[in-house]
Amino acid sequence: MPEVLEFEEKRSYGGYSRLEKLDFETNVAPWIERCREAGGIPMFRTKYGGISFLDEKGRPMLMGVCWMRSDEVPSVWFQDVPEEAYNKAANYLGEWRWFLWKYGGGEERGEPEPALRPKGAGGFLFGGGR
Repeated sequence: MPEVLEFEEKRSYGGYSRLEKLDFETNVAPWIERCREAGGIPMFRTKYGGISFLDEKGRPMLMGVCWMRSDEVPSVWFQDVPEEAYNKAANYLGEWRWFLWKYGGGEERGEPEPALRPKGAGGFLFGGGR
């Protein structure tokens, strides 16, 4: 997880600055479910162009993108992301399944195992369909 910075500089993410900001633990599972019900693939970004996404206090945050259904389920910022969840998003594919299990009450189904993200793999890699 990126270290929390002494934060003086205000980062601007262009048009993405207008995205809704949500608490991770209470909102990630409902957001994933809405995306899946719409037929989209939930994707979580930790950075863009090698620059980590940070909130105004310098803490790491995730961008949630509903690929193929962003017109129905808008992208959002997730704040107050636990370190374990941030590491899953940074290093694994299909992390949304783990998020849904951990934060959506799916413990009785057994923990899913996301696939390790290949080193140097950038761009769009997907964790699979339904």
